[in-house]
Amino acid sequence: RYHYPLPSSTTRTTKMHAQGQANLVKQVRDIVRQCGTYPPELEDRLVMETTELLRNFPTLSPVMGQIPRSDGRLASLLSLYGVVPISYRGATYNIPLSVFITEYHPQFSPLVYVKPTASMAIKADHPHVSQDGMVHIPYLASWDSLRSTLIGMVQVLQSVFSQNPPVFARPSNQGSAGIAGPAAAAVGAGPHSHPQQQQQSSPQQHQQPGYPIPPTNSFASTDMSSSFPRPVPSSGSPVSDPLAARKNELQADASNKIKQALAEHREKTKVELVQLYAERKDLSSGAAVIEAGLTDLQLESDDRERRLVKLREELVLLEKWVAENVKEGPEAEDADQVMKSQDVESQQILRCMAEDFAIQDTMYALDEALDVNKIDLNFYLKELRKQAREQFFNRALLRKIKLTQAAHQRGGGSGPGGPGGPGGPAPLPNAGPVGSGYPGSGAR
Repeated sequence: RYHYPLPSSTTRTTKMHAQGQANLVKQVRDIVRQCGTYPPELEDRLVMETTELLRNFPTLSPVMGQIPRSDGRLASLLSLYGVVPISYRGATYNIPLSVFITEYHPQFSPLVYVKPTASMAIKADHPHVSQDGMVHIPYLASWDSLRSTLIGMVQVLQSVFSQNPPVFARPSNQGSAGIAGPAAAAVGAGPHSHPQQQQQSSPQQHQQPGYPIPPTNSFASTDMSSSFPRPVPSSGSPVSDPLAARKNELQADASNKIKQALAEHREKTKVELVQLYAERKDLSSGAAVIEAGLTDLQLESDDRERRLVKLREELVLLEKWVAENVKEGPEAEDADQVMKSQDVESQQILRCMAEDFAIQDTMYALDEALDVNKIDLNFYLKELRKQAREQFFNRALLRKIKLTQAAHQRGGGSGPGGPGGPGGPAPLPNAGPVGSGYPGSGAR
């Protein structure tokens, strides 16, 4: 028999911890998808950062909360609701918080609210918490998408609230007041209902596009139904804060202006992107045309190189023939008499070849004149048709004469004194076949 050891308690604990972390990740991901507010590319990062925060602060829980936008519509966002422990005067207390992570994360900071219970009130004239519960701290005002984190934010909140707690227990019949814990009970004693330093501060608001600062009692959440209670001073008189109302008005106006500027910038960016995509498409199609043109030019260049090599070879042969057959000095013969024929057919062939070359030169001159706008198109076409007609009849005559001459040569050999005969000069090198019309390749 084989006895398999049971897993140790450490192994079971590790597996349970891993299972709990997996469930937490799934819970956060389901809430993010259920909100339907966040872009898909933000989902993985948001889930990772939120899960890491919940691991370090298990007193917070992920829920789907709702918060009003500037246009009055409710936005469904991922909310972290719970308490954050602080240390004040040697004792530990819990501050109830609600953290909303907007769809602009991490470019903009989260929205943080102090969420007092029914037995608590927000401390009047708190330097970092307004009467509607919204938190204003330098860490949020100077939020940096590259360096700021959710964990760092909560740690800063702990440090700030440990020096100056934002909530206090509502006064009892005995008139004592203290810091409120998670059960909303008054514990300890302290002068929080009568602050020793009345500071009038206006921290810079880290306002987000489309999310104005909610007025008092305007905060709403699917999992937090109670509204923010107004603080009750020890004298029992109501609190009137015109500076806070003016600040909210200015912040709402700034929010509208920022939202309008962002909308204009977004539209301008969309137009620029459309233009850039169109230019990119044109450049891509132009690149294909240029590539095809370069290929054609390369083929034409190769063809001209081959023709140039062939013409150089023919030039060498012609220079060699001239050196062997043309005399120089006083005894030099007239160039027109070098190719003088002794029979009628040879003389006609030379005349036809000369006329054909002259017609070719005339056509070339017409092309050059048309390119530099020396002649118009109608004149060019008329003269070109005339020259082509003459060339056609001239080449037809040349072919007929050569066929007749070839027939005579097959019958009785070449005549005396003719080209290639005993009395005449040597034939031209690379004489083409009968009917080609040209020496060499038969084409100019």
